[in-house]
Amino acid sequence: MLPLGWLLNRHVPTSLGGVATLLYLGVGTQIAALRSIPGRAGHQQVFDPLLIATGLFAPGVGVGIVAWLALFDGRVPGRNISWWAFLFNRAMWSVAHVLPSIAVASIGDESNWWAIPLRTLVYAVVAIALNYSITGLSMSLVKRVSIWQTLFENVGIRTLSATLALSLAGGILYLLLKMNPTPIGYVM
Repeated sequence: MLPLGWLLNRHVPTSLGGVATLLYLGVGTQIAALRSIPGRAGHQQVFDPLLIATGLFAPGVGVGIVAWLALFDGRVPGRNISWWAFLFNRAMWSVAHVLPSIAVASIGDESNWWAIPLRTLVYAVVAIALNYSITGLSMSLVKRVSIWQTLFENVGIRTLSATLALSLAGGILYLLLKMNPTPIGYVM
């Protein structure tokens, strides 16, 4: 996904401020990946807003690099997780964020009030659809059951609505980071 992201959208921040923002989002993503929220049926990871904000800030290769490098969840390949699952997670998140970030980059001009909310909404819906579809397909192949059975057993309307609401916070974070002249978004 990184070469495809580079070919389709070469908007990689090169200024010191842009690189610092990308590093800030990458570090935040890594912290969120390591600090999941425990629940009844496992752990909920909450790095979606940070990846959405990264995709809006640096579509294509920028969000691909963050998804590839900053989503280590603490499990060691070979000991706690199989190698294919370790590599699959990074590949899936790259696909789920590189393609939508490039697709929405051309929606509206940022001077229009509706551009960022629309970009965020479309990006979030497509990223969630790709994420659950790819994961459902892979798990259905591993378990040798229907993809629909896998999706219906593991993804409910509450999960989808919570993930969408969480993802929309990525647009809010992006707007906070773009506030000029004060860097209040970095503090928030």
